[in-house]
Amino acid sequence: MKDIVACPICGSKELSGLKHMENWMKKTPMSSYTCQKCGNLAIPFILDSEEDYKKFLIELEKKDQE
Repeated sequence: MKDIVACPICGSKELSGLKHMENWMKKTPMSSYTCQKCGNLAIPFILDSEEDYKKFLIELEKKDQE
């Protein structure tokens, strides 16, 4: 099964532009992507299944409604 990579802000799977940066706390390299939907540059959420992705989107919608 392939992991699903999603923007932590809007939930989009449309990510591009891998960027490497350093974790300032651990001094280890990390990767971030730019979301094509919202423009956010962040470390994406990695979800195990389509079911987990759907649950994630529901939680994002709840957060937006608060």
